[in-house]
Amino acid sequence: MNLQPRDWHFLALLLLFPLLVDAQEEFLVVSYNVENFLTPSNWQDSTEYTRPEDRITVAAFKEKASSISRALRLMAGRHSLGLIGLCEVDSRRVLNELVYQTPLKQGNYSILHHDSPDHRGIDVALLYQRNLLRLRNVRWLGVHLPSDTSIYPTRELLYASFLLPHADTLHVVQCHLPSQMTAQVNPVVVPAVLAQLQHVLDSVRSVSPQAKIVVMGDMNMPVTDPQLATLSDTNYENAKRQNKLLNWALFLPDSLTYPTYNYKGEWSRIDAFFLSPPLLDTTGWNCHPYHWNYAFLLEKDLEYGGNKPRRTRKGIAFRSGYSDHLPIGLLLRYR
Repeated sequence: MNLQPRDWHFLALLLLFPLLVDAQEEFLVVSYNVENFLTPSNWQDSTEYTRPEDRITVAAFKEKASSISRALRLMAGRHSLGLIGLCEVDSRRVLNELVYQTPLKQGNYSILHHDSPDHRGIDVALLYQRNLLRLRNVRWLGVHLPSDTSIYPTRELLYASFLLPHADTLHVVQCHLPSQMTAQVNPVVVPAVLAQLQHVLDSVRSVSPQAKIVVMGDMNMPVTDPQLATLSDTNYENAKRQNKLLNWALFLPDSLTYPTYNYKGEWSRIDAFFLSPPLLDTTGWNCHPYHWNYAFLLEKDLEYGGNKPRRTRKGIAFRSGYSDHLPIGLLLRYR
């Protein structure tokens, strides 16, 4: 059989088509607090940081960007990194460097970022593969305290909705809740943030009762904290009946979860996923546990024993590392 050039082209497309379809059938969702991913202090457009530990040179910044990229790529392995939620970034420029100047540039990511009213300029962000997810809507939601019309100076909630392959929609809320110190000084702040989050969930469900929702990020409290029980449950049927989210870490068997943060030798799970029950139904896009070896992100804890995340700060000194948090991930799979 004598094939013409156009025939070879058609045959190549036929052989490639199954791979293209498979690439659209599942992807990884990641949430990662990247620990003070800040604009270098000697860039002309940088923030004038007052804390010594917030100052960073260009060389150190580029090393950290490379480390974040490496952590995400090694975590993903053979899976497509479809959606990445980030905490503790401070500008669009640092995200541009991460997305366009490291090997992450191969992922064709678009960036969702907005300068928040946080008193330190710390923001949340989302990176998404634009050839996989099509942005439908995005909003940044500031926090109002009771009887106060002004925006409280903390991180906003980042809400975005995406059109998925197979004509499904994914709703995402990226969070970085106020610190424990802030909560102690002003106890109404965290309840106000959770009330704002509940308002977002109610708004989405009022339009689409069976909406597929992922809430993720740094909760700055253990996933077992009673405050999180106001919007989530650990039991699928209870969550479905009460119109709540599923607390993913507590829903899974213990062997499938891991702590993400170490403070003075004590590990805790403060980075979390919360999922709407339709994401665990048997058809369409579904969430699945993700297993990976995060040992390369750890180092020996010489003071308290055991291991801890290898961070990029020791006091005010910069050192090679990743973050003081471990990233978390889940697989979204179509079936």
